[in-house]
Amino acid sequence: MITKGNEIRLIKPMGVFDHIGEVCEVTDISEDGVISFKFGGCHLGCMSYNEFEKYFELVEKEAPEKEINEDTNSMTENKEVYELIEWCKENDKPFYLKLYLNVLEKRNSITQSILGMYKNRLCLVQFKNKTFKDSDFSGLKIML
Repeated sequence: MITKGNEIRLIKPMGVFDHIGEVCEVTDISEDGVISFKFGGCHLGCMSYNEFEKYFELVEKEAPEKEINEDTNSMTENKEVYELIEWCKENDKPFYLKLYLNVLEKRNSITQSILGMYKNRLCLVQFKNKTFKDSDFSGLKIML
């Protein structure tokens, strides 16, 4: 299924648009099915879904393969995440991966407490009256 933001590749000449292999970005799909796209940096085009099927193919994005590296730092981070989730559960506080990553990025050294910094951030207005049930664990992978 084609959606806004997908990349498509020209596989067959389409009038004066004959750069076979050119990758275009879908910028919009209207309610009546008109697909708008940009190509060549500054050019725009539109077509029906039938034209898309005839002249283009959807570019599949390959997910980069990540090596599983169990070095000391990753094990320390896994332990910190686990301890933070346990603290959130025990104190009925929400866990948000984005907030954790933000705190991790701002930490100056390994001696600073992730838990202390995370607790401090939970005082912000957007986290008031949130409980552990409001937590977002999507995207979180922990190796145990």
